[in-house]
Amino acid sequence: MNILCIDDEPGILQMLTQYLTMIGHTVKSADDGEEGWREFNSFQPGFDLVITDVRMPRMTGLQLLGKIRNLGIDTPVAVIAGHSDTEIAEAAREFGILKILAKPFTFEDVDEVLSLLSP
Repeated sequence: MNILCIDDEPGILQMLTQYLTMIGHTVKSADDGEEGWREFNSFQPGFDLVITDVRMPRMTGLQLLGKIRNLGIDTPVAVIAGHSDTEIAEAAREFGILKILAKPFTFEDVDEVLSLLSP
């Protein structure tokens, strides 16, 4: 799969990128929502999954997801959240978030997201 990972915490971004690459996926990464938006729009053939942090400077993960959905694109999205709140729950319903990864999450949690996309 082609996966876009977005997080402003370098350790989380590096961990996700290395793990997903190690298990055979093509991974692009970005350290904030604006950079993620540029990657999303420029990468061809497109992404099969986006994993994004919710809270980031310049553009939040939910703002990014809104922009993707406004284009009419239904790429599956998993969000990383430090805590759950009503904003995330509402966005999950509105935007069809595949899964919420609560920090701290494990490789098994990431595998669970991937398994939701497997035929």
